[in-house]
Amino acid sequence: MATDVLEGTIQWVTVSNGTTGAVMPRPANTTAFRGGEGIWFDHGHIYFTTKGGNRVWRLTTSLRHLCVMYDDDLVGGAPLRGVDNVVVNRAGEVFVAEDGDNMQLHVIREAYTVGPLLQIVGQDGSEITGPAFSPGGGRLYFSSQRGADGEFAGITYEVRGPFRRTR
Repeated sequence: MATDVLEGTIQWVTVSNGTTGAVMPRPANTTAFRGGEGIWFDHGHIYFTTKGGNRVWRLTTSLRHLCVMYDDDLVGGAPLRGVDNVVVNRAGEVFVAEDGDNMQLHVIREAYTVGPLLQIVGQDGSEITGPAFSPGGGRLYFSSQRGADGEFAGITYEVRGPFRRTR
């Protein structure tokens, strides 16, 4: 899969002072991310997703290095579409929930290998939300926002591992 396809060093810029920021123009030399969704901090890295380009990003805070871990435009037959919530397990694997599409939960592993872990069927019009691991790392929880009726009957699932627990 794609490796560090977009990358660079970041610097922090003061955007606003208090509530006035919502009406101020964006400061020069800044980047607007299209459709920010999920975010997770793990071992000095901030992982986040942007729907505008179906991308998964990683910011290494100590180095201020930002890179794209996954971009569906750069992967033939892209398995992951509609990026949304994100969580990282103890082994450093990045789990990304799809907003709609195939209702899959994907894993990004070493060398940015991407593939589905599971798929929810029969719940069209829903999306996978809130993936999180138990404190011991042996159970994964997530929800289907609207469940089988496609409206208000959300469902929460528990998947018991084993999941990788070491880096």
